[in-house]
Amino acid sequence: MYALNNKIALLTKHEKEVQIAPVFARHWPGDIEVNSTFDTDTLGSFDNTVARTLSPIECALKKANLACELTGLSQGLGSEGSFTGYAGIGNMNEEFLAFVDRATGIEVIGVYRQMTPLAPVIANDEIELKTTLSQYSNKQGWMLVENSGESEHIIEKGLIGIKQITYAAGHKFPISITPDFRAMMCPERQKNIAKTAENLLEKLCSPCPNCNSPGFVFDQAEQGLPCELCGAPTNQVLYRSAVCKQCGHTEKQQVTETTASSYYCNICNP
Repeated sequence: MYALNNKIALLTKHEKEVQIAPVFARHWPGDIEVNSTFDTDTLGSFDNTVARTLSPIECALKKANLACELTGLSQGLGSEGSFTGYAGIGNMNEEFLAFVDRATGIEVIGVYRQMTPLAPVIANDEIELKTTLSQYSNKQGWMLVENSGESEHIIEKGLIGIKQITYAAGHKFPISITPDFRAMMCPERQKNIAKTAENLLEKLCSPCPNCNSPGFVFDQAEQGLPCELCGAPTNQVLYRSAVCKQCGHTEKQQVTETTASSYYCNICNP
């Protein structure tokens, strides 16, 4: 593994250390020093009260660097997540966990993606609300919203369970709620954040064969696996590449399959 210090800083106000620290503890004997003095919501919030101006990766890196600045430590972690909605399916949750070493200039990004069925809910009565909520974790938080035309106003956040939701709504139906995606309120995100930490550690344990910098993993796909019938290139993966972000050293790894199903061929199956 890359040489980690005895302490690494983590900037979070949403209790992400609960998911990240145990993953690191299985591989590393040091301590994660949590700092929550900076309001990370000022970089963008899930309730849309603060617009996001940075990409998720840029935001995770900024948090990791802020963690170092606020604690005086040279190694830091920053986590950021995003959700993209797909009608009738749910939301794609992308999680990023950035590691920075300000002494060496090393930056490594852990990534994990997972679809979640979490979506906004409109319930016309308590029975409908109870039925819909039963599809999700009973620890999932919700935000009570008021819809006015095309705009949406958040009335209250962090509501868990029917009692809290109906009380906040004054027991008036219909009730409109949307998932509270903050990490401490979203069990789906919590699982994904832990998976992201595992991905980051995998990269920290994968040195470049040329310069020994971490993060040398075969995570870039190149399409072109030949069709089983006509041999034409398809959109299926032919190679996976690893590229060192420090020295640029690149290696390719061919997939085990030698041909792709004709189902994916634009010639045999246009």
